[in-house]
Amino acid sequence: MPSSQPHREFPDAPASPYDGVDVDGWLAVTSALLASFPTSGSEIVASVQASWDDLAATQLGRHGLRIGAGWQPSPQVTGELLRTLIASNFARLSPETWRAAIKKSEKDIVCLTDGTFSIDIKTSTDANEFFSEKGYAERRAPSSKYGPSGAKRRSGYYLVVNFDNPQTIADPGIGMIRFGWLAHDDFGKRGGPGARDIEEDSSARRKFTQLFVRNS
Repeated sequence: MPSSQPHREFPDAPASPYDGVDVDGWLAVTSALLASFPTSGSEIVASVQASWDDLAATQLGRHGLRIGAGWQPSPQVTGELLRTLIASNFARLSPETWRAAIKKSEKDIVCLTDGTFSIDIKTSTDANEFFSEKGYAERRAPSSKYGPSGAKRRSGYYLVVNFDNPQTIADPGIGMIRFGWLAHDDFGKRGGPGARDIEEDSSARRKFTQLFVRNS
């Protein structure tokens, strides 16, 4: 099998941990990354599930609207709220290690002890896919640590959460949680205008390990 080729978002970007490793060995690399991560896989799953429970318990407005009870937020709104709650629960789990992003230049969950462990969160209501905004595959020359005008770097750790669409499922929940490390060039154009995803036929998907899959 061919080995991973170097992917560099910027000239000074850190090398991918998969560089020089055969594709068949990528999952072992991901397992090693998870083993050395400041928070364990089981703690990550617990934080995501607790965040979903928090979201499900959230009441909106004077009439106490809740998801599945008068409130069917769009996947985009649900994903944004879920990302906020996940980052908050990470910080509650270990406030000396994690905090939520406070600047656009930061990843969704910032590691206070070692910035290379900081995480971006991606969500989708598709059972298996995960998406990112258009800008993820655009090359930009950095003017700071985070890129032009403080734009955050794309390479690094990713937490991917697939959940049921509250607009179509009466009792939505978490379907899958995945963890991995992606380089900038792993992203490719996909589908409709502006949508980007890991290329459907790309072996880059093999860089992710499943932390949780709901029983069907």
